[in-house]
Amino acid sequence: MRNHFSFILIAILVSLPTALATPAFAQTTRLEESHASISYTGNWQTIAHPSVSGGTIAASRDPGATVTVNFTGTSIAWFGYLCPCGGYADVQLDGGNVWPRNTYDSQHLPQQDILRIDNLTNGPHVLTIRVAGRTDGNDMLVGVDAFEINPTYRSSPIVTITSPTMNAVVSGVLTVTAEATDNAGVRFVRFYAVDRFAGHGGTYSLPYDYTPPYTYTVDTSRLRHSGVYEIWAQAEDYVGDSGLSNRVSVRVSHGGYLDVTNPFIEMTSPANNSTVTGMVTISAAGSDDVGIAGVEFQIGDRYRQTTHRFVDTTAPFSMTVNTSNIPSGQTYGIWAKAWDAAGNWHEASAISVTVQH
Repeated sequence: MRNHFSFILIAILVSLPTALATPAFAQTTRLEESHASISYTGNWQTIAHPSVSGGTIAASRDPGATVTVNFTGTSIAWFGYLCPCGGYADVQLDGGNVWPRNTYDSQHLPQQDILRIDNLTNGPHVLTIRVAGRTDGNDMLVGVDAFEINPTYRSSPIVTITSPTMNAVVSGVLTVTAEATDNAGVRFVRFYAVDRFAGHGGTYSLPYDYTPPYTYTVDTSRLRHSGVYEIWAQAEDYVGDSGLSNRVSVRVSHGGYLDVTNPFIEMTSPANNSTVTGMVTISAAGSDDVGIAGVEFQIGDRYRQTTHRFVDTTAPFSMTVNTSNIPSGQTYGIWAKAWDAAGNWHEASAISVTVQH
């Protein structure tokens, strides 16, 4: 069933820039999400915004909801939407191989080439996308914008951060440089920086650069505090395809002591591959040169779809879970992530437990 869009989902898209219209190519057929050859099961919402292909996109947070497209050709591409609320999707072709796809990104990125399958037998095929689970963003939105049949003419831009280098210590005025190439020509490069300690709330969207060499100069003294920041770039070509660069971590120093040491954390209880029942205490122990600011525990399935999440900011770090509220007979993963006040972090090796009532 297709539902009308909600105000909550529209709010995700209202700040996005309007994308270029995609030109028509004789060898390619573009199917918008409302095309007659595309069918839906579960709860899908239609969202209207000029940044997405055709002005509308179908989106769902309904676990198990599916979209199926019937097509004839030798290749197919699914164009979707990457965002902080993105989830996992399972993609299946002709009832065979399944390709898991993660649609999470710290930025809102429309018209993204989520999956491209080539070298198919020239004949009828069926592609199915299923809403599968939550990502590290703790959400599971999956967006279906369009499909392209035989999309052989297009490729995403290749963009690379060339300066600064990974883990460089920087202060004062910093020039960020990127190189970008594309067979249709690079329209622009945009830079981003995120305060790794603050997470998505500390993301800085920097201006566009339309001419090479692609650079942006930032006064690091205006950033919130000393610590670890991640820098990356997005390039877009003249037919609306985009590509993301590698991510480079830099350590910004505002003077004085700069903490560049990651904390250490490891799971101490329960034992890996153990069977648990009733009330279970999950514990982790760690250390840091300055001190651990907090530890986040997560319990989830193979997609890291979180069933329980807890943050402890006081040692000894632990959480207590009533496993009677978790389905019995299944195996779950447990993760712990520690961070310090400068944004350095470390994730412990995951352990597995089986819940038995």
